[in-house]
Amino acid sequence: MEIFWIENKERRGPLSVADTISRIQLGEINAQTKGWHKGCAQWDTLDALPALRDFFTPPAASATAITENTTITHLGNPDQSFQGAVSGEQIHDLPNISQAEMEGVANELMEKIASQASPFHRLIARLVDLSLYAALYMAVIYLLKLPFNLQLLISNPLIWMPLILIESIMLSIWGRTPGKALMGMKLVSLNNAPLSFGRCINRSMFVFIGGLGMMLFVPPLCLTLLAMAVSYWMVTKRGISPWDMRASTVFSQKKPTSFMRSLLAIPIIFYALSMHGYFMMPWTPALLSQLEEVDPEAAAKFESMLPPEILEEFKEKEQKAAEDKK
Repeated sequence: MEIFWIENKERRGPLSVADTISRIQLGEINAQTKGWHKGCAQWDTLDALPALRDFFTPPAASATAITENTTITHLGNPDQSFQGAVSGEQIHDLPNISQAEMEGVANELMEKIASQASPFHRLIARLVDLSLYAALYMAVIYLLKLPFNLQLLISNPLIWMPLILIESIMLSIWGRTPGKALMGMKLVSLNNAPLSFGRCINRSMFVFIGGLGMMLFVPPLCLTLLAMAVSYWMVTKRGISPWDMRASTVFSQKKPTSFMRSLLAIPIIFYALSMHGYFMMPWTPALLSQLEEVDPEAAAKFESMLPPEILEEFKEKEQKAAEDKK
């Protein structure tokens, strides 16, 4: 069902019921905004529209109000209705449509929105996915035995681009990524449309740009952390993220995430980052060498963090390489 609304004395829309609810949650329109959809005899406030009434009022009260006070009719021309709303004309003698169908759509939307995953668990799921991807990426570099190159470090935003593709494939097929599955959440559509690959990749690109700050680490400010903090605030305050509003999706949970699931995320993230460090070991001598040229003090701190046996192994390899050159 498509909904129109009036903004600055101009007709806007149409939008689906799900997209209209998303705009309401973001504060772009409100309950008193004038609106209309197929079946309404005239323009009315959004909270009075049959398709949205259950969103603004408890289901029981809404059903009673619809039964006692509302005659739902069919109207095929929104332009005519809009002109009627402006001039005060009333349109009558229109055929009825199903009240139960409208109530069912509204109730289903209410259930999906109410079952959204918490911002905290969404953040944990995101951190799990990022750490697993970092470990997987370095494992591929390790197996291919690629020589050290600054452009291949995960500080390069381009390194994270494949994550958009991987996440989109997983969400379009299963509605989950490893982190989302761990937290017991699943991406679902508000308007019951299928989660196509195109829809998911559009959402993932929006997340990468707006939610992760394109993984940009610009000293002294980490744009990624700033973007994640802003995203957390938006979901907490507004109830929905901009990318979910754009894609008409929510992360639904059938039951709250248990404490053990949340706790399990800690060793998973730690192990994934440890594996990332392990696969980077062949690059450590070259990385230290370049760091010494740029910032000797930072290189000394980094070297002090390495185990003595690793440093000894590096020195032996350097001596062997020098002898081979002779």
